[in-house]
Amino acid sequence: MTTVGTMPLSDGTARHASLIGSEDRLARLVAVAMLTVTAAVHVPLAVQHISEVPYLGVSMYAFVLVAAGLVGLLATSSNTMLWRVVLVLSVVAIATYVVSRTVGLPLASDDIGHWFSTSALLALAAQAILVAVSLSVLRHRHASAARALR
Repeated sequence: MTTVGTMPLSDGTARHASLIGSEDRLARLVAVAMLTVTAAVHVPLAVQHISEVPYLGVSMYAFVLVAAGLVGLLATSSNTMLWRVVLVLSVVAIATYVVSRTVGLPLASDDIGHWFSTSALLALAAQAILVAVSLSVLRHRHASAARALR
């Protein structure tokens, strides 16, 4: 791998471009793994809900398809819009989980109070990691862009 150059940091030091590339690859790898986990958790739930509460089943299948699409895109590229979509998808999934466990979703109040199912906690942990990684990448990109404008 060739180093394109160095990137000046706010403390006056420089960071090699190859290091930044490896950090991006690591973030993408983590995101791909966590999106795969959360999609895998939602497949059996979608199958279950499609007959019980069709809109939930359809929304879970849509979630799985979006997550799979993001896995494919993040496996080959990285851009700010992708990371924003990962962030929004994860925040919406977490919010939906909280609503489903507190006040319930329309036509689906069975999950109210059931906070600790293994699959739900696994998906929630993966989504929380996705939020953290996405915010980190986006913060880093924003800071890099701000430095470039100076």
